[in-house]
Amino acid sequence: MSIDIIQYLDEAIILELKVSELYHLFSNVFVEDREFWWQLEIEEKNHAALLKSGKEFYKHGKFPLEIFPERLEILKETISQVNSLIETFNSGWTRKKAFDTSIVLENSAGEIHFQNFMRSDAQSEIAIIFQKLNRHDCDHSLRITRYISDHGIK
Repeated sequence: MSIDIIQYLDEAIILELKVSELYHLFSNVFVEDREFWWQLEIEEKNHAALLKSGKEFYKHGKFPLEIFPERLEILKETISQVNSLIETFNSGWTRKKAFDTSIVLENSAGEIHFQNFMRSDAQSEIAIIFQKLNRHDCDHSLRITRYISDHGIK
């Protein structure tokens, strides 16, 4: 895979921050779920910070390339999707629509690739470090689904 690591990192950072922004909107509108959305918002910001730190690793020639999808367009398409959701979001959204949207988003190619990397058997020391730093902030899709079930959201 011949890629521009810095461009991938920049796009991945934008994606994490945009998802965080969407979850922030959800936390402001769906007050009954505020703490849940706020936690996901913070975790997405943590993902962005982790990726920002990756730039330092890259300067030293060490970065786990398997963290990225094979095509940069995948990240760009997911960012575009999230931007569209943010632009069209309004208080008329239902709780169910917010949860359904978040599941689709967390299972999108841009997000799922990051999560799959974080769950994989690390092949390098740097990959292990990234996974350890992220160990508490993974499986958003599963957590969202469990929250929906636990709280009877239909």
